[in-house]
Amino acid sequence: MCADEDVCLYVYIFLNVRYPVGTPEVPLAISESSGITILGSTTTGAQVGYKRSAFIGSCKYHVWQAIRASSAAPYYLDDFSDDVYRWQDGAIVANNPTIFSIREAQLLWPDAKIDCLVSIGCGSVPTKARKGGWRYLDTGQVLIESACSVDRVEEALSTLLPMLPEIQYFQFNPVDERCDMELDETDPTVWLKLEAAVKDYIQKNSESFKNACERLLLPFAHDEKWTENLKSLTLFQVKGIKCR
Repeated sequence: MCADEDVCLYVYIFLNVRYPVGTPEVPLAISESSGITILGSTTTGAQVGYKRSAFIGSCKYHVWQAIRASSAAPYYLDDFSDDVYRWQDGAIVANNPTIFSIREAQLLWPDAKIDCLVSIGCGSVPTKARKGGWRYLDTGQVLIESACSVDRVEEALSTLLPMLPEIQYFQFNPVDERCDMELDETDPTVWLKLEAAVKDYIQKNSESFKNACERLLLPFAHDEKWTENLKSLTLFQVKGIKCR
């Protein structure tokens, strides 16, 4: 995530591939007077009026740098910098990156249709009504929760994707009190509760998981070599749930 001088935030994508030749990208012009602070990365201003076909990003960084940058959550970890740019966790603008994955797929494979889209969340807690008086601190918390919400993207996709019957969309995200934990939680008991919540969720939605597996494997159904290799593997198995 990046912020320019007007505090406009942008997403920065760490890539492990290059876009096809000819893909218009946001230029990273080096200019001290037009610096951009990257949160999830810093870079410099794009040309005014430039058509943005690809998000700001680069494939020159190592995996460990991308992990360090994208996990630099404010108030938990320090920003990550390579002496040129500065990165922070981009959750405040892209906590549900499904839309960005669709855009990246379109850029990398412009002639291919998207057949299946799977979104896997990190879990959330049930919504509760706020009690008592309203304070400025409460307003700040609401703004943070709203910015980091994954539901807005989910609601948009659930509304729009049915208009494209060729795409099957699966969204998995446990909603359970046991998913309520801080980023720096180290208590094994809390982690065990989270693990139990996820296992319960998988059990309750076993049919949806099976359908997702079958849809993802469909393109390889007639690939004999791939099928033979798959027979020796259990791609998905949790308490009797299997997808082969």
